Amino acid sequence: LHLIVLQIGESSTMSTAKETDLAFIIESGIGRMQVGSILYEVGTGDLVMIPAGLQYKILNVDDAHHLRFFSINTVSQLETIVKMG
Repeated sequence: LHLIVLQIGESSTMSTAKETDLAFIIESGIGRMQVGSILYEVGTGDLVMIPAGLQYKILNVDDAHHLRFFSINTVSQLETIVKMG
């Protein structure tokens, strides 16, 4: 689990979810997320799932606030839960 904060106008680089699915939970702010060739408007409380193998990028389009979101590697989180059980 990682907390990521993008400044006003800042974006991530285009990345690929290589071996595991990813989940992004938007804590606050407004953004535009590209997953593959599709663009999504995202905001507080949204959950975005990214299947392994797809490219993704997120941009803070809020002109007044940071975009704060959590990135979760879903497979490793599941493996951790299974190991704890």
